[in-house]
Amino acid sequence: TSNLFGLLPDALYINASPVWQTASGSLGAFAEEVSMSVSATATDDSTITYALAAGSSLPSGVTLNSATGLISGTLPNISTNTTYTFTINASDGSNPVIPRTFSFISNAAPAWVTASGSLGSFLNNTSITTSALSVTDTDTVNYTLASGSTLPSGLTLNSSTGVISGTLPVVSSDTTY
Repeated sequence: TSNLFGLLPDALYINASPVWQTASGSLGAFAEEVSMSVSATATDDSTITYALAAGSSLPSGVTLNSATGLISGTLPNISTNTTYTFTINASDGSNPVIPRTFSFISNAAPAWVTASGSLGSFLNNTSITTSALSVTDTDTVNYTLASGSTLPSGLTLNSSTGVISGTLPVVSSDTTY
């Protein structure tokens, strides 16, 4: 059918802009590997593509998949917790892009405060408690012995505090552990 003038159809199709499904703001905290997705949908059969907005960037080693919205990669080494903020444009190829701003936190690896080397000299068969082995970090840190490392029998490492304590074994000569 046509309108009064016979020149235009009675119905007019309007392609709606993409709609973001992922809320703006923080996408979480990550230590080393990043893998998260953002998502927008179209009310029609349009394919949505994703791109960083002009002036936005992701940290080196991290990329945005333009077809899926997957943000992934390996974060760079940092000395303090860092928040990365960026804007992603969702596009259906027809309408103006729809921007949304996101962020995520990269947690810095713990840094040792306790110097490497000797924790001291102790007499055999003596009960000891070392000062806490400590690291700088605002998050919870767990302490474990490195693969292949052992403590002398009778000593334990507190995984929450970093304190080494217990009773040293009896040895027949000076022994370094």
